[in-house]
Amino acid sequence: MRRAVVGFALWIAPACATGQQVHSAVVPQDITVGDVFHAVIQVVPVLTGTVQFPDSLVLPADLEQAGRRQLRQDTVTSGPRWTAVYPVTGWRPGRHALSPVTLGLAAGGRRLAAEAVFPEVLIRSVLPSDTAGIQPKQARDVMGANRLWWPWLLLMGAIILLTAAVYLVRRRRRPAVSAAPEPAVPARTIALLALDRARASGALEAGDTKRFYSDVSAALRAYLAALDPTLGTDLTTTELAASLFRRSGGDQGAAELHRLLRAADLVKFARRRPAPGEALQEWQRARTWVESWETNSMSARAA
Repeated sequence: MRRAVVGFALWIAPACATGQQVHSAVVPQDITVGDVFHAVIQVVPVLTGTVQFPDSLVLPADLEQAGRRQLRQDTVTSGPRWTAVYPVTGWRPGRHALSPVTLGLAAGGRRLAAEAVFPEVLIRSVLPSDTAGIQPKQARDVMGANRLWWPWLLLMGAIILLTAAVYLVRRRRRPAVSAAPEPAVPARTIALLALDRARASGALEAGDTKRFYSDVSAALRAYLAALDPTLGTDLTTTELAASLFRRSGGDQGAAELHRLLRAADLVKFARRRPAPGEALQEWQRARTWVESWETNSMSARAA
């Protein structure tokens, strides 16, 4: 218990028959709403025996206990002294009366009772004193309920309809522009370009004969597949040649294609290594075949 609490001036009750004096006080005297103040009871002197204090106070509705009772016994000039402190909190401004407290005193083998009466508690408000006459204003609508919104809504709807009508009229008057289809690249042109890439790749000059003949063979097969999907690149050379012979009635172009694909297969799979001059001759024959094969009956039918 702090000495500052019990150091305040205490209200002195009449001395009891045994000579003890009961003092009671409320500290501090300046109390605002929500502050913790202390109700203090002090009995002196207690030469023999003990003093029984209640565990808590009987408080009005606007006051409540703010902690446990604190009890202390010490000695002063007049003799032993007992002090009890009760923390209390007030939640409403105004004057509040604390109920008297009955104490139990034991002295000389006798049990006596004494009463501690507290002064009136005055609690101040935390608000300024001039706010009592202030009257709050009536709440106002956020969106403004008294305004007429329907004219604005009609105007916005008319603007939207007018904009949509102008857009539709302009769209109908706009001439339709059809995108011209991109011309398809002829299969023969694609095959000739593939053969030219094989020649310009440098594979033949680098001694990579297998790569050179693979590119030439792929260009010829892709050309046939473009003319007739049934002559796909998955057919073997024998199957491809046999199909061409049946369709062309033994045309020389079919025999020439068989010889070119056969020569390429020997390079790819049988380790044939023709001289550069021979390879260039066969490349030229493949190019001539592509240029002339489109004139026969099968090419005309495919086109």
